[in-house]
Amino acid sequence: MLSPILIVLFESEVLGQMINHVIACTKTESRVWDYLSIGEIADLHLGEKIDFNNTSSWGPEYIVNASFIRKLCTEPDLAPKIQPHGIRIRGARIVGNIDLNSLSIPFNIFLNECSIPNALDLRHATVRSLDLSGSQTIGIDADQLTVSGDMRLADGFSTDGSVCLMGAKILGDLVCTRGCFDNQNNQKDIFKKTRCEQCPNSTLTNCGDCRKNTLYAYALVLEKARIDGSLYLCDEFAAWGGVHLGDATIGVNLNCTNGRFNKKPDGEHQGEARNGRRLTCNSESDRHCACAFNGEGLHVKRNILMNGIKVKGETRLTGALIEGDLDSAGGKYNNKGANAICGDRLNVKGNIFFCDGFQAEGIVRLPRAIVGADLSFCESKLNNSPNKHVFYGEGIRVQGSVYLKNIEVNGGYVDLSHSTIGGNFDCTNGIFRNADEYACQSALNIDPLSASKNDPPKAKKKKSIAFSEFESSNQVS
Repeated sequence: MLSPILIVLFESEVLGQMINHVIACTKTESRVWDYLSIGEIADLHLGEKIDFNNTSSWGPEYIVNASFIRKLCTEPDLAPKIQPHGIRIRGARIVGNIDLNSLSIPFNIFLNECSIPNALDLRHATVRSLDLSGSQTIGIDADQLTVSGDMRLADGFSTDGSVCLMGAKILGDLVCTRGCFDNQNNQKDIFKKTRCEQCPNSTLTNCGDCRKNTLYAYALVLEKARIDGSLYLCDEFAAWGGVHLGDATIGVNLNCTNGRFNKKPDGEHQGEARNGRRLTCNSESDRHCACAFNGEGLHVKRNILMNGIKVKGETRLTGALIEGDLDSAGGKYNNKGANAICGDRLNVKGNIFFCDGFQAEGIVRLPRAIVGADLSFCESKLNNSPNKHVFYGEGIRVQGSVYLKNIEVNGGYVDLSHSTIGGNFDCTNGIFRNADEYACQSALNIDPLSASKNDPPKAKKKKSIAFSEFESSNQVS
């Protein structure tokens, strides 16, 4: 009776002969197949540290053709032999365009610490799970991609172009922890430059192309994507060119803790948007370029965690729905002279924490927002140009209390006109400095929102406005 080791070796020999019979492949690709066919990871660097500084000089022992990857996914005689583990390759230089457009792939694809210098097309494809952690790419086209499990673009993943997952469906988590998404050079120039009749200022073919071209200005595009698990853009995640999450749905948490979000270098300050309307794709491309985080219409079913985040450019949460808390304690937002945070009509069912070292250079806009619990600016610093809004909260409705304790406001004013607060309004030890006009405008309605109309008077909690040790360089109205 043959031992298990001899059986495995015999099967590997037979499968090795089969791959050469089914498709023409190089010696390196045959070696990859030997690993995959027995459920092992094809590690072309044998566990050694990979140097990405000069991948073009990698020898033939590391080169895998993109056509080989496609044939593994499409050849009916090969695909069953690499299940259930799927394609797992480490340290390859994949040459040519990886075209998996519209394929239904019944197994996992893991291309870890690989050099992918050409296009990766996953549009309308279906895959069990996808892991590109540690790999380098020039961008990914994955509109309408469906991933049955998790998708990972993490742990040293980097891209020198746009990663577009517009309309994608990810049934697990999308993990971009410690990923670097760099689209400062906007390398996705894929459309003919012909005039669009519907958009007089456009040079593109039609409004659909205008939209796509605008979206490709972002480093990471998740517009209208559905992620059933959590989205991780945290722990040294960096986006150079911004992230677009417009109308996306996230089933659990959006975690941006200690992430870095930067607008495009040529994205100019656009000033304060007075009416808080959402951006259009073609007529306001300049505003898109000024966005570092675009979450217009975003729906998060639990919490948004932005603790320690660093944002250079505009953060847009216009019309977003957050069913838990919005926590940006210690966050730093820099867009002086324009909107640092634009949250018109934002609906947060829990708390908003802009506290504990939170800093904003620019305008924090929350007009007509709804906050289901407390709004806290404790221990925060807000700065802007003199006589401009620094916090604009006209018409905001806060079910709990508003805390401006130990806040420091420089060069602008706080506007809470026509707002309604269900709990207390506490400005204890707050410092408000403005040059000429008022420092704080707060025609407030301190209303016991949490008390029922049928409750006896004694059951209603007493509300208060606290100004202990309050300091203002100008008037409070």
